[in-house]
Amino acid sequence: MAHTEIRFTGFGGQGIILAGHITGLAASIYEDKQATLTQKLRPGVRGGACSAQLIIADQPIFYTEPSPGADIVIAMSQEAYEKYEPTVPENGTLIVEEDLVKLTHPKRGYRLLPVPATKLADTTGKKSRREHRDAGLLHRRSRRRVSKDAMSKAIAASVPEGTEAAEPEGL
Repeated sequence: MAHTEIRFTGFGGQGIILAGHITGLAASIYEDKQATLTQKLRPGVRGGACSAQLIIADQPIFYTEPSPGADIVIAMSQEAYEKYEPTVPENGTLIVEEDLVKLTHPKRGYRLLPVPATKLADTTGKKSRREHRDAGLLHRRSRRRVSKDAMSKAIAASVPEGTEAAEPEGL
């Protein structure tokens, strides 16, 4: 992997920003790669649109703004899907929350991975596990950009004690 751009998108309260942070931490601290994270959200509005753009590279990153077409897009809301689906390149990956996103105009050429992320996170009994759900989606479903060990360490370092151990099955 020389350079990978990942866009986590959804709405406030889904753990979008923290999922980007956890994944970047896993890559940069626990795998000695370069990573940069930028985020966009409407402050003070839970449920408003938000996104986290992560770049992971083997070499120094000199420009922190991702290109319009990220290699991996995780769309956890319909609004995020509508906005970012057209930007997924032909060789990219689009991961969608299957219970919240209706595929209205998927194009061919990219890898489409619908997952029941919210349902799986809710089975753990702790809503605070949404951020590991999103980070776990990236790890398990998108050609493993960071190792499982690095992701586990980053989750443990980033979430409240007692919420890091159990992971929902089936991702």
